[in-house]
Amino acid sequence: MARAGAYSAYLRIEQKVAGDGASPEVFVDALNDPVYSWVPYRTVWVKIEPTRGYERQALNVTQNTVSHLIYGDFYDLDGVTEAMRLVYDEQGTYDDEGRKVYFDIEAIRKDFTNRAETVIEARQTTQAGASA
Repeated sequence: MARAGAYSAYLRIEQKVAGDGASPEVFVDALNDPVYSWVPYRTVWVKIEPTRGYERQALNVTQNTVSHLIYGDFYDLDGVTEAMRLVYDEQGTYDDEGRKVYFDIEAIRKDFTNRAETVIEARQTTQAGASA
């Protein structure tokens, strides 16, 4: 994998689909609620910058929140929506769950004038919490 200029992080974008993502069947759980899966949508080169973080104590549980700005090519990120999630693996293989970092997309800022860059505001989260 060659790096693309200023974009040094290889990021996978995933979308939520009903079922297992491989078959057209919609699966339901014991309560008859649909079961969803995350499937790869696209993998792109981006730049990830942490912007702020804070820690909160509630009911004897510490919650950490880290926000990031993710910069990418306008056309590479075309079609990405807030309903999707971002997954980063520093090695780019996405085969080790322990290395993955998940992000919820909070906002997408597209430069429609110059069509040069898109900025995504994202919050780092756990896998279970990512756009559940």
